[in-house]
Order: sequence, then C-alpha cells, then structure tokens
Amino acid sequence: MAHDLETREGQVTFALRGAPAWHNLAQHIFGEEEHVTTAEMLDAALLSGWDVRLEEIAVPEGYNAHKSAFWVVRNNPFDKAQRDVLGTVGERYRTYQNEDLFAFGDSILDGGAVWESAGSIKNGTKVFGSLRLPKEMVLDPQGRA
Repeated sequence: MAHDLETREGQVTFALRGAPAWHNLAQHIFGEEEHVTTAEMLDAALLSGWDVRLEEIAVPEGYNAHKSAFWVVRNNPFDKAQRDVLGTVGERYRTYQNEDLFAFGDSILDGGAVWESAGSIKNGTKVFGSLRLPKEMVLDPQGRA
C-alpha cells in the first residue's frame, strides 16, 4: 500500500509523535512524552499557511457561461511563492483553512488528548490529523443544561 504523502526534495507533509511510521517518512517526529500544540503539529507537518482560496476561472472570449467556476488554490507547502490548483469547483463551494479545521483539537487537548499525527495526501487534496484520547474524557464538565 502506498502512503501517498506529499513529498518534495526530502521533505514530506507529515509529522507524528513516537515511533516512525511503516514508511519511515516524517517531516518531524516528536518525542512520545512531548506535549505538542495544534499549531506545532501543523507547522511540523507543513500544513500551516496554505491560504486555501477560490480563484474564478475566466471564461474565454466568445463563450457564454451561465455559472461561475473556480479553482481551489493554495500556497505550496514546500515553496510559499508557488501556487497549486487543488481542484475545480462551482460557486457554492466554500474553503476552510487547515488552522480552522484543526482548531477542534485545541478544545480537547485540555481534556487529556494528545496529537499523534497530521499530514496531507493526494497532492494536498486531503488533509488528516489524529489524536489519542484518554480512556475517560468529560466533554461537558458542567453537565447538560
């Protein structure tokens, strides 16, 4: 099975805690007991600062378009001056930044969860993160109102 991680000139969009993964690739490996914040995990996995956005695709002269089409564009994680087109979407599509997607982790880190890994696959079209949760975790310490 291929790992499908984004790689370029010895760099990879993947970071983890503990032992190396089966493919022996990681941009950064944090120690098993090391506390890792969400921002640190995103930075180590090269997931920060992508600036995912929509750019309208121009309709060639002489053609009529009844709907707008957009490229989903990001700053390349290996070279921020380079831009990557991740896909083509319609006018209802919304983008989210990796920092916003991973922010959920901040709210459960205080409850004892720890980041295990983060990265991107399929040329940046999919991002992932995994957290290890404690055996017991209270999500609402005040109880349901």
